[in-house]
Amino acid sequence: MKTSTVFGLSPTVSTEFYEDRGALDARVRQVLARDNHVVISGDAKSGKTWLRKTAMADALIVQCRFDTTLKDVVQDALHQLGLRQSPLFNATGDTRPPLADDARAKVRAVDSRRGSTKPVVEIGDSESDLLRKFRSAMATSMQRLVIEDFHLLSLTEQHKLASEMKAMWDMGLRIVLIGRRTDSQRLFELNTDLAGRVEEISLYWENEELRRVLRKGAQMLNLSLATTIEQRLLEDANNNVGLMQQLLVAYLDEELVAERAKSPRVLTDIIAYKRSAIRIALQLDPVYKAFAARVMNRILTADHPRSFALLLRTIVNMPDAQLKRGVRIDTLINAARAEDVRAKQIDFLDLFRSLDACQDDGNHSGVLFHYDAIRDRVVLTDRQFLFYRAYSGVFWPWDRLLKDLGDTLTVLARGQ
Repeated sequence: MKTSTVFGLSPTVSTEFYEDRGALDARVRQVLARDNHVVISGDAKSGKTWLRKTAMADALIVQCRFDTTLKDVVQDALHQLGLRQSPLFNATGDTRPPLADDARAKVRAVDSRRGSTKPVVEIGDSESDLLRKFRSAMATSMQRLVIEDFHLLSLTEQHKLASEMKAMWDMGLRIVLIGRRTDSQRLFELNTDLAGRVEEISLYWENEELRRVLRKGAQMLNLSLATTIEQRLLEDANNNVGLMQQLLVAYLDEELVAERAKSPRVLTDIIAYKRSAIRIALQLDPVYKAFAARVMNRILTADHPRSFALLLRTIVNMPDAQLKRGVRIDTLINAARAEDVRAKQIDFLDLFRSLDACQDDGNHSGVLFHYDAIRDRVVLTDRQFLFYRAYSGVFWPWDRLLKDLGDTLTVLARGQ
């Protein structure tokens, strides 16, 4: 038995290693049986997809990407249901990649219920036409649609989706959305009629649950971890099971453990663990450097670049505990003004309103710090950032800008 098989990230579910936390699978099935839409939300690598695969194995799955539109979602679903749109097919057959066996089985099942495989989606159908035929096809199929990574939809497409969810609810059709927590909350802002029509399941791992995963896997490998190693893993994972497993595999690599030990072994080398953590942090460099580059582009073109840079430094340097629960705006403003007396003259509220936009990668994605105007706080959307910050030793570009501006002001003051 290999270490990567037990603890590595995998697109497939192994019941041997799967941890059903507090009968969460049963709770999901209970919620699915109710007369509402369902949102499953959580950080990256928190187990959303694994939960879907165990609790909704027969669902119709549509995977969103950065450029996906609601029309794309509908066309994908219709395609899987066997209702083919003419522009996507030629005289000899399907021009898209072949369906997997399970998808073909679904199509055959739907075709048998419908009694025909004749295409019903016409060339030139508008989005509203497709949505109407989609609702009809879903009602016939008796399947539940699952939209994975719906947070990758642009804000405009999310607005359309929120409107469509109300229309589907009125027809007795239910869907499941899987994505980040901040974006699930935005659905209610985009369509207040969804209140009472959507149930949310937020995936949050308690340390005791992570500890069970850790010890279960270690036992399978005939290993045990020293208390110091186990505690550091739990702290660095920040309630993220995927990150914890990734860290553990890297640590086992450092310890030259690739498969089940022939005899019981206790791992105690904290230095080796730190080396493995630094290695994982370096792998995350492109993600957070791209984030920093986007932010700096906005800072340098802002009306008050120094003020914007000061705000970013204040947010990024907040303690872990505060970032985890969300930091109130007045706390951030007071911290910024305590650092720089000139900040007393800054209207920070305008800067907060543009915080999400300055991080956006153009696809309504890449937002690390979300400004929640309703709750008047800044929310960290990716706890993996806390691990990266601890081990990367990164020097953020806005820190350099503030230092350069400070040096310039010092030189000017001396010259007066």
